[in-house]
Amino acid sequence: AEQVREAVQRLGIEHRQSAYDQVTVSIGVVAGVPGKDFTTFEDMVAAADRALYAAKDGGRNRVVLAPR
Repeated sequence: AEQVREAVQRLGIEHRQSAYDQVTVSIGVVAGVPGKDFTTFEDMVAAADRALYAAKDGGRNRVVLAPR
C-alpha cells in the first residue's frame, strides 16, 4: 500500500484543490482472517473503511493499518 501511495505521489498529477497541490491517495489496510481475527468478512471490510477514514482524518496521503 505504501508503494502504491508513493508511486501516485511521484506521478505529480496537478490537483489544485488538494492541500498537496497534486493527486494523492489515502489507503486503509486490514490484515486478518474472517472468522478468526474478525467475526465476519463484513467486519473486516468495516475495519478497512475505518482505517481509510483515519488516514484521511490524519492529513491524507497516508496509509493506516486497521487494528484487529
